[in-house]
Amino acid sequence: MDKKEYKTLKQEVGEQWRFLGALYSEENQTLSEDEAACLNPILHSLREGGRHYSEPEFVCAGGEKKIFKVRDLLTDRVVAMA
Repeated sequence: MDKKEYKTLKQEVGEQWRFLGALYSEENQTLSEDEAACLNPILHSLREGGRHYSEPEFVCAGGEKKIFKVRDLLTDRVVAMA
């Protein structure tokens, strides 16, 4: 590799390094709600669990559980929730 190629390569690496550094700056540390939902879909669905079902109707209790009858609003089915 001659001096000219080395200088060009050094310049390209420097530009890429600055670009990568900007990705990890403090202002880019906060995710929007949509970004967080995409990164953690299971956690996001659990947090929205309350909006997924209708008002619970108490059915019975035993041991350490209480069973409720609810309607799954996404599938429009009646399900049991413990």
